[in-house]
Amino acid sequence: MILEEIKKISTSSISIDQINELKLSIDKCFKSLEDPAKNQIIYKHYLHKGIWIAVILFFAAIFFLWEWLSVINDKKQFEANDIKYRALKLSGEKELAKLLYQTDSFYDANADWMRKYVTQNEHYLIEQAKIPQLTGEKKKSVKDLGNRVQKK
Repeated sequence: MILEEIKKISTSSISIDQINELKLSIDKCFKSLEDPAKNQIIYKHYLHKGIWIAVILFFAAIFFLWEWLSVINDKKQFEANDIKYRALKLSGEKELAKLLYQTDSFYDANADWMRKYVTQNEHYLIEQAKIPQLTGEKKKSVKDLGNRVQKK
C-alpha cells in the first residue's frame, strides 16, 4: 500500500530500479525488526593484579611482624638470663662462683657435648617428674574401678 503510493507520486522523478531497491531495503528493515537481536550479558568477575599483590604483601608483612616480635622476645629472654647469671656470679659464695667458672670453662672447651648432656638430663628430669603424676592417675583409676565394683 505504501509502495503503491510512492510509485504513483514519484514515477516521473524516480526510476523503477530505484523503487525496487527501495522496496528491497524496506523489506530488509521489516525482517530485521521482526527478529530482534538477542543481547546476552556475560558477567566476568576477576580480581585485579594490584589487589593480589596487596594481599600477598599484607600477609608477608604480618609474617615479618610476627617473626620480628618473636626475635624481640628471644632477645629479652637472653638478656634476662644474662642478668640472672651475672647476679649469681656476684652474689654467690665462693663455691658457687667456682662452679660457674668451671661450667663456663667446660662449655668453652666442649660446647656440643655439654649441649647434648644438658638436653638429655632435662628430658630425664621431665620424665621423672611425670612418674608421680602417672602414679596418681593410676591410683585414681583403680579407686574408680573399686567404687564401680562395690556399686554392682
